Formats: sequence, structure tokens, C-alpha cells
Amino acid sequence: MMLGFSRFPLGEMQTVKLFINENSSLNKVYNVKFLWNDWFIDKGFGGVHADKEEAEKAVQALIKLYAPDKSEEIRNIFFGNVNKTISTSRFIIEYTYERGPAIDERMIIVTEKPCCSMADENQNNNSTTSKTESNKNYDQQDYAELGEFVKIFMINEQEPSNVYDWRIGTEANDLPIKWISNGIESEELVNKKTVYFRKARAKIKVNGVPITELLDIPKPIEWDIKLYSKWDWDKSPERVEIQPDDKCFSVGSSGCSFDVVSALNKAGIKTSFLCEYSPYIGNGIKIYLINATGKKDAISNREHEFGQWR
Repeated sequence: MMLGFSRFPLGEMQTVKLFINENSSLNKVYNVKFLWNDWFIDKGFGGVHADKEEAEKAVQALIKLYAPDKSEEIRNIFFGNVNKTISTSRFIIEYTYERGPAIDERMIIVTEKPCCSMADENQNNNSTTSKTESNKNYDQQDYAELGEFVKIFMINEQEPSNVYDWRIGTEANDLPIKWISNGIESEELVNKKTVYFRKARAKIKVNGVPITELLDIPKPIEWDIKLYSKWDWDKSPERVEIQPDDKCFSVGSSGCSFDVVSALNKAGIKTSFLCEYSPYIGNGIKIYLINATGKKDAISNREHEFGQWR
């Protein structure tokens, strides 16, 4: 991705700045950044809180454009000193605060969610498929092989970048996959770190057989797919997780012990064992290099838990 930008300084002391960053390879806006260098000590540059009026006007303009229903919340965080991320139906709004020797750097970054960008593109292409129709198609589709799902999350060989995009896997209309996240979602961990993710459900079988929950009437178990990042939401997801629903690891299930390598090989994915890590008895990870025609090489790991590889 190639980025270009335009900068617009505001205010008499030009402490308020608006940056419009472009993804030049797609000829689209990548994000909008609004920065106020808020002087809390008078150093002769317009006094304390120079250009505050312009900063307030700029914040109000951003709110009107991107989050009119969150006006009070955004105003409160912008003049506060706590980092926070706000999500709307179309945008991620991230506020960061950093105190320097004499300046409080207050920044808002607005980025459109990947799901919304794609929705706009589909609308421009006269696409009439709604989310309800998509879910209906999912309900009617049969289970598909694990290897086919792995391939759609491998980066295409012709792609210039070697990193994932948050939109990867969203164009797999021929596979039974249903995205359940509203764009990119976030979760704060116990250690106060924030992780970002997208989730989907999928109907997956391994070597022709779906995993089954043993009820009065046996029921095939769906799988969970998760794009995950513990860094920044506006960067690429660092990994893709594909694993059966937790019901798979209960007593009342059948088919949880399966040969992943053979399943990938049948889909035309070659595997090369690299190493194994077992921190303690009963748990471990096997690392593989995987490759397929038309795809870039990728690293895959299988987790071993409670005597089963998954």
C-alpha cells in the first residue's frame, strides 16, 4: 500500500492540523487525522491553549461528518487525557493523548471500516445481495472441506504485499462462511492491552466428514474463523485462526481427532514440518510451512490440547 497525504494547518499559531492520508494504490482516502498541539505552559506561542477555538470548531466538524450520534462522547474524550477507541457502524475513531514538556498532543484518527468500503464498492457495482440474503445462502449451503477455507486465507501470489488485509476472505461467496462481526471489533484484555478482530462462522468438514455433536439427532458442528491483531486496528491482522466450535472438545462429540495434514494435501496445499514446541505435557504446537499454486507461502501452526490436534 502506497500512502500520500495532504496537511492543512489551522489557527493563528497553526497548532491545529488536519491530515488527509491517501491510499494511492487504490486512489482512496486511507484515514483522516486531526491534531492539536495544546500548549499548557506559555512559551510565547500564543499563550496557554493557543488556537483552542479553532480546535473546538475542527472537532465539531469531524463529529458532524463521521459520528453525529456520539457528539458529547467525542468532545469529552478529546479534552481529556485518556486514550480511547470509538466504533460506529462505518468508522473507527481513535483518540490518543500524549503529554510532553510543555504540550499536550491530542489526536483523533478516523478510518473507514473495511467492511463498509467493500459495501460501498458493491453498491457502486449494482450489487443487490443483502446481508439477510447472504445469511440465507449460508444456511442453505453444504459443508465444505477444511483445505478450501485455508486457501482463501492465503495471500494471492500476485499481491504486492506480504501481509493480510482485514477484508481477506470476504469474497468467498462459493464457500459456506458467514461474517458475524460488525466491521473490526475490539476487546480490552486484563492487562489493559486492546486486541482487534473480525469473526465468522463456517461449515467445515475434514476429509469428507463434519465434526458431529452427539445429540438425540446428531448435529454437525460449525467452526469459528477469526482475524486477529494485538497491535493497531489500522494495521493488518497478524494471523487467522480456524478452529472447531468449543463443542468439539466436549465429551458428546465425534470427529475431533482428525488428520489436518492430509486434509490440506487433498486441497492441493503442500505442508513441510518445521518444528514442534511442547511447554508441558498434554499441550503443544507444531509449526508447518504451507504453500499452494497461486498463493504465497504461509506459516501454519496446529495446537495440541488434551490429547487432540486441532
